[in-house]
Amino acid sequence: MLQRPWVSVVVAALWCLATGWLFVEKIAPSLSNGSPPGYGHSLAAGQPPVPVAWSVLWKDMPLGWALSESRRLDDGQIAVDSWLHLDRVPIDDMLPKWTAEVLATVLRPPGHAIRGQGMVVESKSRFRFDAGGRLRTFDAAVDLPGVAAPILFTGAMVDDTLSVSLRAGELRYETRQQVPWHAVSGDELSPRAVLLGLFPGRRWQVSIFSPLRSNGSTVEVLHAEVDGEEQIYWDGQLTWTHVVVYRPDPTNRGSQRFRIWVDRSGRVLRQEASILAARLVFERRNDEAAAELAADVAANLVAGPGRGSIGDAASSAPEPAAP
Repeated sequence: MLQRPWVSVVVAALWCLATGWLFVEKIAPSLSNGSPPGYGHSLAAGQPPVPVAWSVLWKDMPLGWALSESRRLDDGQIAVDSWLHLDRVPIDDMLPKWTAEVLATVLRPPGHAIRGQGMVVESKSRFRFDAGGRLRTFDAAVDLPGVAAPILFTGAMVDDTLSVSLRAGELRYETRQQVPWHAVSGDELSPRAVLLGLFPGRRWQVSIFSPLRSNGSTVEVLHAEVDGEEQIYWDGQLTWTHVVVYRPDPTNRGSQRFRIWVDRSGRVLRQEASILAARLVFERRNDEAAAELAADVAANLVAGPGRGSIGDAASSAPEPAAP
């Protein structure tokens, strides 16, 4: 069971692990200045579902993988299932020292240190959207070392109020926040799949929503700009890409939150985030590799429940009551 003195730290970290990475085209961005590039969920635009897979790297070394799949339900809603698997997460490098010490204490029993060794993290998320791509509900589960059962998140959007609930053993944590439906749920761990209509100099804004931000502000505005073009090596060949930079302060060009590389067809090939002066990278896999990973994940789910099959736990979590 999680210890209550560390609830706020653990909850914030788990929110990032459970939902933060899935910065796909889930919810359209809010705009203040400049017209947006092409967002919106691919199924809402009538495109066929295709799995999207990413290799995750930390300091240019393999760390794990991420996968998302979309499908249209019988009632017209859109479901997005995602999986994240990270091996030997270097919490000493990725988190401030005091936060790493808290997590190392809470998430493993005494005598089983994970600091310096890293820990395995798995998460499963399921988001549901209406036919227009607006978020309606989500649930997520995070599997961590030293925790007997997956830690569960659930959420529901009613009008402009998002209710979020966490369940971890005997611990219960709930919050309700007013948030525009078009705000994006996510943070640095967030590969976007498609970004259309880019050209050098194009600018827009996005609102990033996280109900568990430690500074009390649930919505952060980031300023995006197409900084230029660059050739990168992807899938065995050099490919021309647009480079999009996201900054919290548009007047400070050094204040980069993350960068993404988008090919001329609109596919996001790479995303890079800066965390404590190091680089976390999501590198897109080609469609064939994504299909193979999706088949492997499906086969493991069919094989039977277990700690690696946390999708069942996520789907069985109760939804929070409507406000």
